[in-house]
Amino acid sequence: MKDCVKKRNMKVNVGKTKVMVFERGVSTTECDILIEGKKVKQVKEFLYLGSLFTNDGKHDRDIERRVNAGNKVNGALLVNMNSKSVSPQARLPIESCFLRLRMVMKAGYGRRKMKVESIQ
Repeated sequence: MKDCVKKRNMKVNVGKTKVMVFERGVSTTECDILIEGKKVKQVKEFLYLGSLFTNDGKHDRDIERRVNAGNKVNGALLVNMNSKSVSPQARLPIESCFLRLRMVMKAGYGRRKMKVESIQ
């Protein structure tokens, strides 16, 4: 790796570099990778471009994390929508947006749907 990096005039930040071994089952393979004499930290999961990768290769935790984030936003918006200070004219476009969101989420996740409550 050192030769590849040097050939392209690149530098590796060992402090930010992580390594992960994807494997099936419960076993954990230890991986000792050294860059410039420093051991690269081995992780079981990492977040890359908004997606959670885990060493078992499953997507369950990533989907659950995204659904929970959506539910958190939905709950905050629901509190504001139920407020007396929001006019009926302002509610209509927001409600139609939620209906579209619900259709997209049902189509995208199949049996794992985002919990979206109806706003009345």
